[in-house]
Amino acid sequence: MRPVLVDATRLDELARRLVALEGRARESTVDLEAAASAVAARALPVEAGLTTRTVGWALTLREQLLRRLLAFAAVVVVVARGYRETERQVCAELARLLTPPGQPTGGDVAPGLVSELSPWGTGAWLGSGGSAVAHPAARAGTVDASWWAPVEQTLGGLRPDLLEVLLVGTPALARLVADAPAPADGTPGAALATTLRRAERLQPSDAAALVAGHLATLAPDVRRRLALLQPALMTAAAAAPVADRVAASRVLVAADLARLQGRRSSASPSEAARLDRRAAWEHRLLDEKVVLRHPDGTETRHPHQLLQFDPSGDGRIVEVLGDLDRAEHLAVFVPGTGSDLDRYPGTFARMKPFAAASPDLAVVVWQDADHPDQPLDDGLPTLRDVVRSVGHEDPVTGGRDWLREHVLAAGLRDAADVAGPALARDVAGLRTAAPGPTADLTVLGHSYGGSVVGAAELHGLVADRVVHVASAGAYVDDVTRYPPSARRTQRFSMTAYDDPIRLSQGHGLSDGGYRLRQLVPSVLDPLTIGAPVVGRELGPSSQIGHGLDPDLLPGVVRLDTGVHDDGTLVSGHSGMFTSHSTAWRNLLAVMTKGKVEVLEPQRWSSHLEPLQLPTVLQTPGHPSVPGHLPRYVVDRSPYGDPHYQPPVLDLAKGETP
Repeated sequence: MRPVLVDATRLDELARRLVALEGRARESTVDLEAAASAVAARALPVEAGLTTRTVGWALTLREQLLRRLLAFAAVVVVVARGYRETERQVCAELARLLTPPGQPTGGDVAPGLVSELSPWGTGAWLGSGGSAVAHPAARAGTVDASWWAPVEQTLGGLRPDLLEVLLVGTPALARLVADAPAPADGTPGAALATTLRRAERLQPSDAAALVAGHLATLAPDVRRRLALLQPALMTAAAAAPVADRVAASRVLVAADLARLQGRRSSASPSEAARLDRRAAWEHRLLDEKVVLRHPDGTETRHPHQLLQFDPSGDGRIVEVLGDLDRAEHLAVFVPGTGSDLDRYPGTFARMKPFAAASPDLAVVVWQDADHPDQPLDDGLPTLRDVVRSVGHEDPVTGGRDWLREHVLAAGLRDAADVAGPALARDVAGLRTAAPGPTADLTVLGHSYGGSVVGAAELHGLVADRVVHVASAGAYVDDVTRYPPSARRTQRFSMTAYDDPIRLSQGHGLSDGGYRLRQLVPSVLDPLTIGAPVVGRELGPSSQIGHGLDPDLLPGVVRLDTGVHDDGTLVSGHSGMFTSHSTAWRNLLAVMTKGKVEVLEPQRWSSHLEPLQLPTVLQTPGHPSVPGHLPRYVVDRSPYGDPHYQPPVLDLAKGETP
């Protein structure tokens, strides 16, 4: 093995020159940004020969060059400090060996940095199953966080912008940071953790004020290093500055990329393909620009702005769409059953047009809780699952966990019980961290998300407007249970007349048998007798159903779902999210405090068709019937009249029905 001579001083000089080179490169290409703005605003003549694609390509190359220069500088700094620490350790060890017994050697020497970091190259540190592995000592049942101190000291010495580039560009290092032990006593991280624990016992607004006040005592660079080296801690601080939470979330995404790579090595071909899709999406979260095309033809581009990212379980994510610095309105959207990281891109795409429709609007997609699974999301049940669900084999859960979590979860309040308080805290934190747009705040809940919003109101959510969009329920059976702060909120509801959610809105265990007899043909009536018994097996009656039908909330303004631009009725459970429709424009108008079109229920009628069992052809003249699930069918709407115009309320003027 050949010896390697290292001059750490020259490495430091190289790092300084790289940083200076990045600065000169940025300054010398500043005209490119001006050209991009001019092209976007169409302020250059055609003969200039600059197209959006050409300028965009040049901007991409510029950004890649600048990032690589900074990343290279960061790596050089870490290497230089590593060699210095190694040299110090070797000298200290030689001094110990040469010092006579009993004579002091000048102080204790911390474990060597290089030896502590050497497991990076073995793969044993990161593990192969995707689970967090803190340190070899932890596998032996001991708690030893000493390995983290020299790593944190080295990384903490970097400039925050360099540190972020290094961590995001090095997933293995980001994972090491994400899996780091709890911060040591006396550090900024430990102080923040203590503050967050105290905040858990307070009302949402008081908790937000406490956390924001604590973070305000930290210098900006200290706070940013804390976000990068304790990312999960900073993303849990809803009142933290948005930029710090975004930086922390980027580290957590990079860390998960390392986990995915570790799991892929032993995955089956189908699982490897799924992991590749997830990794490609996470790379887009780190590198992709979100393009919002506004009605006036202009565009805004910004990176993904994640406030939270947690891949454990079904996954949690919170993201801002739009420009919080410019926005005058903020909307927080809570999706429904089945929301997880795999389905998140669809929810993101659903909300993106709202943010693009108005530069004054920012939209937060909120999935910072475990939403209930859709039925059979985790596959078909095993025989053991069925036996446990019916036979109470498990003395701890009563054998009910499979039914509750994988089949009937959407009908239970279990998830809303946890998600509601979390939403209330997060919204209060946002109101503190971004006081400009949150001065006019709308919170929307779709499907099960409506129950989550109702639970949040019960736990202190403060919003100017709440919208129940095809909502499962208001969570409470009596709105007087909401605290006074929630009672001042203006509420809206929107449900299409053929939406299957109507089958369950406002219903619970108390009327389960009667409701079930409405949904099935009379030949199956005997089976409905056991409905209350089965319901009681799932838990307390208060956990079944989602409270009051949102359309019946006192003072609620029912919004018209209306028609698409082609004249067809908006229908189904998610039809209101299709652009260019009455329903979509109504949702946007509530978010931006504009003019909404109000439903006239007396002009609508529908009827319930119970379950239809399929039949086969028996005799000529009696064709087979395919059958269908219970459903509502629209009989009449005012849109049969091509000149119909629903009543309009101007929210900016404070008009009420």
